[in-house]
Amino acid sequence: MLVVPLSIYVISVKVHTQSVGVIFVAKVNPLQTDPCLPSPNLTNYNLPTPVIVERLGFFLSGYNHSIAVFLSSGFREGFPLHYEGDPGSSDANNLISATENPDIKDVKISKELKAGRLAGPFRARPFYPFRISPLGVVPKRNPGEFRLIHHLSYPRGSSVNDGISPDHTSVSYATISDAIRHIKAVGRGCFLAKTDVKNAFRIIPIRPLDYSSLGMRWRNLYF
Repeated sequence: MLVVPLSIYVISVKVHTQSVGVIFVAKVNPLQTDPCLPSPNLTNYNLPTPVIVERLGFFLSGYNHSIAVFLSSGFREGFPLHYEGDPGSSDANNLISATENPDIKDVKISKELKAGRLAGPFRARPFYPFRISPLGVVPKRNPGEFRLIHHLSYPRGSSVNDGISPDHTSVSYATISDAIRHIKAVGRGCFLAKTDVKNAFRIIPIRPLDYSSLGMRWRNLYF
């Protein structure tokens, strides 16, 4: 059996020469990234979250056991996307809001990089397959402030969000009824507090094996 590397991009070609089988395989080039920039590393990583799992365990002592285990393991190893769609690569142009506000986009991406919530930039796709979803910005309530968006619902019908079962996408928040119920359970003299976690969704780490489904491109660089 002979294996012959090719410099052209093919999946594989197999032929037989009399009794000798010959397999032509595509030559694989190394990932082309800037050596001065970070590269993906799925074996030795620190998840981008300020949550201290050991401390979290103390506050989860009154939770249902399965929920406590899910949260602890998620903040320790990353939460899975549960993406079950097309495993191939995809590409997409950024939204008009991004191209019309490039300076704002630069600031937002720099902030995410500095916080460790974004890896890159890479000159080539850091993974294969690698799904790219559009970037955009939307204005906040305060004039001059914008929110970074990663449009995971594009394109409709074959987006990342389309590949995730609704069982894993529903979100429920505590209600006034929940607060009243707890107050009545504790009784007179209890204290009630409300907190708002800044960038709450951004402190939830994603499982590194799902990074390839969350790709983006900006200024011809990949993140």
